[in-house]
Amino acid sequence: MQIDHAAIDSDEMKFFASLIRTNSVTESARLCGKSLSSASRTLTRLRLVFNDKLFVRGASGVTPTPRALALAQKIEALLAGYEDLFALTQFDPSKLRQRFRIAITDNGLLNFLSDTLQRIASAAPMVRIDLTSNAEVDMHAELREGRVDLAFYPLTVTDGFHALKIARETFVLLVRKNHPLTRLASLKSGLTWKDIARFRRIEISTLDHPSLLHSFFDLCNHPELTTQSTAVSCPYFVTAPFLLTQSDLTLMIPKRTAEQFAKMLELSILPLPVNEEKPLFFEPQIVWHDRTHTDPAHQWLRSMIYDETKSL
Repeated sequence: MQIDHAAIDSDEMKFFASLIRTNSVTESARLCGKSLSSASRTLTRLRLVFNDKLFVRGASGVTPTPRALALAQKIEALLAGYEDLFALTQFDPSKLRQRFRIAITDNGLLNFLSDTLQRIASAAPMVRIDLTSNAEVDMHAELREGRVDLAFYPLTVTDGFHALKIARETFVLLVRKNHPLTRLASLKSGLTWKDIARFRRIEISTLDHPSLLHSFFDLCNHPELTTQSTAVSCPYFVTAPFLLTQSDLTLMIPKRTAEQFAKMLELSILPLPVNEEKPLFFEPQIVWHDRTHTDPAHQWLRSMIYDETKSL
């Protein structure tokens, strides 16, 4: 007789296992929340499925047949696996073996992720982090299709995506020490856009991807900067400051990045003119797809990043 596996559900397996343990139809019915008539129908169905009596009446209840005893261990294993599907396991990052793929800019790594990576390595020593550029790609597709798990990205969030702002970032002007603009700023108690436009600039681009912030000049779009010429255009935030040290070039750059390099190099940070109509700031965010939204490991990763950046 061919066994119809689909006819065996978890309730029937639980009833079978209870019969093995109790040797009582009445007690098994009670434990499984069945009436006696329902328990009798379940036993009849199991006998048909396995083409065996399975349990026979004896002086002290029902006694399993050799076939039932042979099935008992397998059914217990199946039930254990079934219960594991719904068990809430305690997440332990120290035992986690996983690779996370994060898209981020070079200055994003410097400002928002470098310290977090140390904490991740300490808490989850078997985790691997793959960092990738967030330029020249369709980030919606990268996240949706699993090539990227998390992106530090100025992405417009649509259905199926989630975002968390991690900081508020302003822009400043970075120049070499003793640049003519530093003296001018001290004499005038501030600079005008016309003052800045007198000196050629380094422009930070992001390889012409339409969803990214191509350069700060696009964001600012001040008419007086239209006369300022670009001397160098490059996609690397952490390379551009080195080009300032021996020239009169200027660089508009996020403040946190400027502060990092002002400590390392002979550079000065100058405030930009106040623009009430178009405030000079943006809010970095991390973005992820529904695919990883409820996964405990990814939730842990995002919490590690947020905990490190929430005070910024």
